[in-house]
Amino acid sequence: MKSKPKNRILERAKVLFYEQGYSSTGINQILSDSNTAKASFYVSYPSKEDLAKTVLRSYQADILKWMRKIYKECDSPDKFINIFSKAVKNQIKNKNSFHRGCPIALISTHFPMESGIIRDELEKNSITWKKLISKMIKQWDKKKLLLQKGNEEKTAMMILNSYQGALIMYNITKDDSYIDILKEQLKRIII
Repeated sequence: MKSKPKNRILERAKVLFYEQGYSSTGINQILSDSNTAKASFYVSYPSKEDLAKTVLRSYQADILKWMRKIYKECDSPDKFINIFSKAVKNQIKNKNSFHRGCPIALISTHFPMESGIIRDELEKNSITWKKLISKMIKQWDKKKLLLQKGNEEKTAMMILNSYQGALIMYNITKDDSYIDILKEQLKRIII
């Protein structure tokens, strides 16, 4: 059974925005690639920016699913570092996943800082990630598994910075040793 036009548009936009970038992807290309009429686009999404907001939310759901799976497997900092590093390495090797880097980080570069609706969505994403990682760090702290005491939110931000930086550098160089360095950085940040 053929999916609804709104879903076809969304799924194709997710791929095209990720592979080509928001600015380089036109509505007509999305419609052509998703085999959808133009009228269906405007019924589903009032503008390309509204579609981008929905794409960001969908990316967020995908990433949170991935991160929560890792989170559930990690009852200690050492396990997190090993599982997370391995998951990132698998991510860059699997062409069906976010092999070029975090889709939200990539799409964020296409919008000026003052771009309201998209910037708001991007900020919500980063806050959600910080909260999830901070929660994990707080649990480790309660179990007395951390050698360093400190601000969980700042530690979460450092983890996210290292992750995003490693993916961006991998994307630029295709050198997966940046992911190995990520593992070393995580050890310094967490343990």
